[in-house]
Amino acid sequence: MLAIGLVAAIVYLFNTTQKSRQVALNKGVEEDNLTLFAVFLWLYAFPPVVTFLFVQDYNILLALIFIAFYVPGIVSSRKLSVKLGKGYDYERKAGREFDKAMWLGLAGIGIVVFNWIFFSLHSLMQNRQAP
Repeated sequence: MLAIGLVAAIVYLFNTTQKSRQVALNKGVEEDNLTLFAVFLWLYAFPPVVTFLFVQDYNILLALIFIAFYVPGIVSSRKLSVKLGKGYDYERKAGREFDKAMWLGLAGIGIVVFNWIFFSLHSLMQNRQAP
């Protein structure tokens, strides 16, 4: 359920940041940075989808790998939001949209940690019930 919400938020943020693309370009943000941001934003969807479809045993190493998918997007989002955080109202509004992607990445990390704890407790309870 949380994963579906995360993917829906990714689609929403991708659409809103694409609408703000011209504002960012006019403010001096390079097109390559905007393209990387879009790629990093779509990488946010990888951990929940892979977890839902393929993961049977969730361990700390897998959780750390999944967390690594969020770090570049968080950093890129923060850099863009700071660059767009000053100026006219429409520029600051665009900066807030890019800042939301940082918070979405932190929420994704929270989902990864929640999944790791849930799977760990589930396996612990199964091992405890075995005679």
